[in-house]
Amino acid sequence: MSDYEALALVGMHVEQLEAAFEFWLTISFGVLAAVYITRTSMTRQLKILLCVLYVSASLIAIFHTIGDMVQGSEYLEVVLRTSDAQIWDRMGGVLRMIVYLVGTVSVAVTIFRYDSSEKNNT
Repeated sequence: MSDYEALALVGMHVEQLEAAFEFWLTISFGVLAAVYITRTSMTRQLKILLCVLYVSASLIAIFHTIGDMVQGSEYLEVVLRTSDAQIWDRMGGVLRMIVYLVGTVSVAVTIFRYDSSEKNNT
């Protein structure tokens, strides 16, 4: 594989990572908006279903990102021929996973948050 081809693959790798993150971010804000708008009329069963679907979609995005990161690190090694770049790539991957996990848990908790506040207000 030539350097040009490896560099093109690194570019595609970065685009795939960003697309997966944007997909997850769009789903997260969509769920937050839906929960906020329908917070008083949503049944507990519907909230459970929404939470299961959201967590499933988040796991798909997370696993897709992990696969892209593993594949992309091989291309990055070919292009840069150094382990320093891999350190930064792995640090970015760890931070990305932290954002995914904290965000997913936060949205899942928010789905059920209004149950207790509704009971306190009545």
